[in-house]
Amino acid sequence: GFTPDFPTVADDLSICSKVEFIDGQFNVLGSAGPMTVRPSSVFGAGTTIVGRMNFDSADIALMRSTGSLFDVILHEIGHVLGIGTLWSFNGLNDGSGGVATCDSYSTNSRAAAEYRAVSGCASGAPPIEDDTGRAGTDCGHWD
Repeated sequence: GFTPDFPTVADDLSICSKVEFIDGQFNVLGSAGPMTVRPSSVFGAGTTIVGRMNFDSADIALMRSTGSLFDVILHEIGHVLGIGTLWSFNGLNDGSGGVATCDSYSTNSRAAAEYRAVSGCASGAPPIEDDTGRAGTDCGHWD
């Protein structure tokens, strides 16, 4: 199991990281997500206080040599912050009939508004990746 030592008080965000064997080379490079989320009774409700990142020991040397380690770390920090990991928790998936589906990102969310502003699309929401067939990838990434 993952049992990090982390500060008893997190000013904004603490991220614990670990390099360990996940699945061998060239498949899962890392995984990440929130461990503790602010409760609904406080400012910043639904945001991460403490997160964790794991990186596959079999891929670290290659990521360093190709210069991709920094990008992978940033990607995993996104998951700690809630990209793909807190969408349902924060009510951002709004499938028909109250059933959350990975391609039903809420068109009324701030993220959808930013997507429309940046993309130039007048309507819609960020498309969610849902067809890779890979656990941990589908419904957890923008397409």
